[in-house]
Amino acid sequence: AVGIGCRRGTEEAAIESGLREILEEHGCRMEQITAIASIHLKQDEPGLIGLAEKLHVPFRCYSAEELMKTGEVEESSEFVRSVTGVDNVCERAAVSLVEDLGGGRLMMRKQAGGGVTVAAAVRDWKVKL
Repeated sequence: AVGIGCRRGTEEAAIESGLREILEEHGCRMEQITAIASIHLKQDEPGLIGLAEKLHVPFRCYSAEELMKTGEVEESSEFVRSVTGVDNVCERAAVSLVEDLGGGRLMMRKQAGGGVTVAAAVRDWKVKL
C-alpha cells in the first residue's frame, strides 16, 4: 500500500510519474500497489482519484486525528502540520491503511519526487505449510 501526499491540484500524470520514479528507485513496480491512501483533505483530489482508478485499486483517506494514531514517524514537517493537522501524511497514511487490513509495517519511508511524497507499507503475512 502506498501513502501519497501532494499539492492541491497536482495532475494525475505528475503523481503517477513521481510515484513510478520513487518506486523504481526502490526496486518496486506500480503493479505491486494494492491500495492508495492519503489525508481526508485529498478525498476529492482528481489526480489521486484518477490514479487509483487507473491502477484499479482502492483509494482511502484518513482524518488527521486517525493518522496521528499511527505512532512516531522518522521525518516530521511543521509546515505540513500547519496545513493538514498532521506532521507526515504519506507515512502515516500507508501505515494506517495496512493496519486497517490486519496489520503491517512501513517498508519505505517518506520519499519525495516530482511534486509528490510517497511512503509504502506492506501487510503482515505468513506462509503456512
